[in-house]
Amino acid sequence: MKTVVNATIPQRLVDAAQSGDVTLVQQLLDEGVYEKPTYSRALMSAAAWGHRECVRVLVSVCYTNVDDSCALRMAAAYGHTECVRLLLPISDPKSHNSEALWAAAYEGHVDVVDVLFDVCDHKVALERLLTDLEIHSLNPQYFPGIVYLQQKIQAKKDNIALQEHVDASSVLCLQNTRRQL
Repeated sequence: MKTVVNATIPQRLVDAAQSGDVTLVQQLLDEGVYEKPTYSRALMSAAAWGHRECVRVLVSVCYTNVDDSCALRMAAAYGHTECVRLLLPISDPKSHNSEALWAAAYEGHVDVVDVLFDVCDHKVALERLLTDLEIHSLNPQYFPGIVYLQQKIQAKKDNIALQEHVDASSVLCLQNTRRQL
């Protein structure tokens, strides 16, 4: 195993990820002189800046749930949809009360909201968003991502209600058919 001789070497990996230099990221990883925490710092930097190729390379070497999904939250907050998709397999999207979804909605990144909606606790995220807006006396209408999340939640409720109605109607039809036989 190689050891880190120069204390600035781990920062080189983080800097390469932040700047999107996937060739240098891969080269530094191939040298094998980094500890796993450096990988997660590099992953957070790449995710925050939306460098999906760097994220793709770093995801393969990071621990599952390595930093409590910080990289996912960063990518969501800055609207980097492809990075969010790449990070989901190694992240816990429900961590910190579904903060990734909260950040995406708050910042108006509706495409990220779509990606995270079914894997996060959207009710918790919306409750927190509305509480934050109330505390700061802000109107939700000025936050299109929050309005969009509210609409998605309502549509899901409507779909569930419709499905329950269809299921109940199917049961009644089946009962009527049995009676006729």
